[in-house]
Parts: sequence; C-alpha cells; structure tokens
Amino acid sequence: MSKASQIKHYWHNLFEYAIFIKGLFGVLETINGFLMLFISKGALNNISSILVDSELSEDPHDFLINFLAQSIQNLSFNIKIFVIVYLLFHGLLNIFLAVQLYRNKIWAYMFAIEVIMIFVIYQIYRIFLYHSAFLAVVTIFDILLIVLIWHERRHIKNKLKID
Repeated sequence: MSKASQIKHYWHNLFEYAIFIKGLFGVLETINGFLMLFISKGALNNISSILVDSELSEDPHDFLINFLAQSIQNLSFNIKIFVIVYLLFHGLLNIFLAVQLYRNKIWAYMFAIEVIMIFVIYQIYRIFLYHSAFLAVVTIFDILLIVLIWHERRHIKNKLKID
C-alpha cells in the first residue's frame, strides 16, 4: 500500500469514527429528550440529588456539580420544553445525517456541513454567553467533523470523476 493510499485510508477511518460518534451522541440526545419528556421536575430533582449528593460530600466546592445541581433545581417549564425540543431535534438530525453519510449519499455531505455549521455558530454564541467548557469541546469536535466531511466529500467526488 502506497503512502498516499495509507493517508486516504487513515482519513476515511477517522471520518467513519467521527460519524459513528456523532450518530451515537444523536441516539443519546434523543433518548435523553424522550426521558425528559416523561420525567417530572420533582423526579428530576430526586435523580439529581442521588447523583450529586455523593459528589458534593467529597468536594462541596466542585463548580461543575454545583452548577448542574443548581441548574436542575432552577429548571422552569419553558426551559425544560426548550431542552426537550433541542435534544430531540438535534439528536434525530444527527442520527439522520450519520446514516446518510454512512450510505454515501452525495447530497448529505454538503447538507451535513451546512447543518453542523449552523449549530457551531449557535454553540459559539452559547460559549460566549455561558463560558461552557463542555460546549467548547463539542464545538471543536463539530469543527473537526466539518473538515472530515469536507475531505471525504472531495475524495468521493474525485473518485466519481475518475470512475
């Protein structure tokens, strides 16, 4: 195997792993969206308490755990609906895009790039607003995913011209 074909193979594998991760996160987001749909605020507080109390007993000043606990306690109905809609929409969209990219649908490459770019812009806005390190990591992953999708699309288009 030549050096150039090894590099192409590496890029393709990286693309497939990234799409798998994006699809998996889509499944998790969708499941969480449905769970939030059926879980009451009281039950959510109880679950949060069970998960958070042991962590806070070890480190009562843990910023992330305190932030999550306070966010769940202050969750209003409107915010809950927004979170549910966002998780379901974003999760189902990620699943759809991952499946279409795995199926090598040419139209899906540019569509995925455009959709992910819209979410990246929104995520950057949220990062500046709330200084979320987690969202920054997700945004970096999405930007890298855009590069991988663009590279894979270019490779497929070149292959189709040759064949």
